[in-house]
Amino acid sequence: MNDIEIKNWDKGLITELEAESIPRGSFSNALNWTSKGDSFELRAGSRVLGTQIAGSGRGNGVHTAYKGDGTPVMYRARATKLEYSLDDGTTWTEIGTNILVDELITFANYDSPAGNQVWISSPNLGKLIKIVVANPESYTDVYDATKNYAGYLTIADNALWMWGVVNSKNVVFRSHIDAQKYTLVSAEVVDTADGGKTYGGTLAFKAGGAKRTCLAVSISNDTGTTETFTDPTGSGTLTGSLGGTGTINYTTGEWTAVFNSNVASGNITATYDWEDSTDNGIADFTFSSTRVASEGCEFPQTSGGDVKTVLVYNLDKYCIHERNVWKIVSPVDDTDFTNNIFRENIGIESLWGAYASADGIYLVDSKNKSEPRIRIMSYNDQSDQVLPLSISESLNLSGYYFDRDVILEVGEYLLIFCRSTDSTKNNRCFRYNKTWKLWDLLDYSASCATLYESSVIVGDDQTNNVWLLFSGITDDEAIISNSVELNIDELDTARLKKLKGIRLKGLIQKEQSYKVYASYDNDDYQYIGEISGDQSYVDIGESMTIGTNAIGTLAIGGESQIIVYNYDYTLPINSDKFGDIKLKFEAQNIGFISISNIIYKDIRLKENKPPQKYRYNKWA
Repeated sequence: MNDIEIKNWDKGLITELEAESIPRGSFSNALNWTSKGDSFELRAGSRVLGTQIAGSGRGNGVHTAYKGDGTPVMYRARATKLEYSLDDGTTWTEIGTNILVDELITFANYDSPAGNQVWISSPNLGKLIKIVVANPESYTDVYDATKNYAGYLTIADNALWMWGVVNSKNVVFRSHIDAQKYTLVSAEVVDTADGGKTYGGTLAFKAGGAKRTCLAVSISNDTGTTETFTDPTGSGTLTGSLGGTGTINYTTGEWTAVFNSNVASGNITATYDWEDSTDNGIADFTFSSTRVASEGCEFPQTSGGDVKTVLVYNLDKYCIHERNVWKIVSPVDDTDFTNNIFRENIGIESLWGAYASADGIYLVDSKNKSEPRIRIMSYNDQSDQVLPLSISESLNLSGYYFDRDVILEVGEYLLIFCRSTDSTKNNRCFRYNKTWKLWDLLDYSASCATLYESSVIVGDDQTNNVWLLFSGITDDEAIISNSVELNIDELDTARLKKLKGIRLKGLIQKEQSYKVYASYDNDDYQYIGEISGDQSYVDIGESMTIGTNAIGTLAIGGESQIIVYNYDYTLPINSDKFGDIKLKFEAQNIGFISISNIIYKDIRLKENKPPQKYRYNKWA
């Protein structure tokens, strides 16, 4: 024998099998190293968005909504505060004053002719919050104990679905299908011209009902040359037909208009519609004694414990409980629903412990807490039924708890945030590559998560901060703790052997380095050398530029691209005779590092015997 090269890293973390049973290209133990197919690398960094908040806490919710022109608005819930950001999380502004309660909060987007909206609720909130996203600083509380509920929510079929309602935790509620009941107001006098250009005021609809919001606002003068202001993008910005500018708050009715020319006399008038979502809208859960189509309805689900979440897959509603799954099928005529148990002996523990994607519904089935499984419920080629299949057969999950878990799909990846059994808060993230069907383990902490411009934003499960993940090369300027161990490798023969060198190739930044360790025949690791980015074996004459955003496009602070270099070096080894070897790597500093090729050099075969420490009888 001479050399053995490993250059494919497409197996990921495998912990269900012993290290000697897993193939090359896999990891027997790893934290914060990610498989890339042709290499493996130190995971990307993370950073706090905005001013860091000291002390312990928990993010109760993060969410991304959009104005009518596509502008994203980031929301977060922490303790009793609801806040938004218009600048990628750099600045956070509170909505109202302490309008929440300190518990997990659900958000849901709803786009209708009445504008892009985000709806917010939780079981003990005592509110049902509606925000027209064009005006992210304003909210309407549409809660009415005679018409709706407070609980966890989602929106589907132009209706609001709710669960987790206090004293009704095994019931799913659905509102009216939105009737889009809009009341037209024509030529309302909202100001009087005084010869100037600037005018403003408040539309009268709000005085008639605190739960009302407005839409389709048009403001103009009624004498002289007419200039009409409208908001064609639904962003809260009024644009005059002659070049004037203005604003409209669809929640409060406040408006401004700066005309292109002076308005000498006459009235400033507004024409618009208003709606009350509790009147045949998605905040109206009422129904007649003999229910008719499009009214509210409720679905008791009397087994399986509390409803944890409601997800939509292939138009059906899957209601996942602690110990089973129910399915609600909504008919076209909205009158003849089915509400039946779909699967027994499967369940989740947390609000965000399941996620609906185009592939199916991903969930962590933790009904059997000693043997949790990560599953996907989806159609397959052999059946027209949705079946829950395990995707975590390569993982031993007995060392983790999923009572606070959060699942998020990000392109080809699935992220599952959970906690190790020695932690009270989420401190681990399993990342699943859906294409290669492999797992990596990271130490990100999250109590809630959202996608923002394709980037991963999470609420911390240990503080009140919001973090951007998979970006940069540090954890908010700190070194990323890490370690990765390969399989136990006999190097293609059970004979004893000696090894003279290990050749390593990859990419590195000048400031980075990593240590290499070897374990022979299950003994303790021995330090065998270090690869450093400032050495002569690093090809500084040929640089490469790579992005620091491993997932997403959001770059907040620091550099969005870094310079890396190829390295190629053989660590000299003069090993004793051994039967098998396991390598371990640990990055030491801040900076990018990858390993693409590992070549065991100059393997010298010796006698066909077990290692000395295993020779316990005369036949050895």
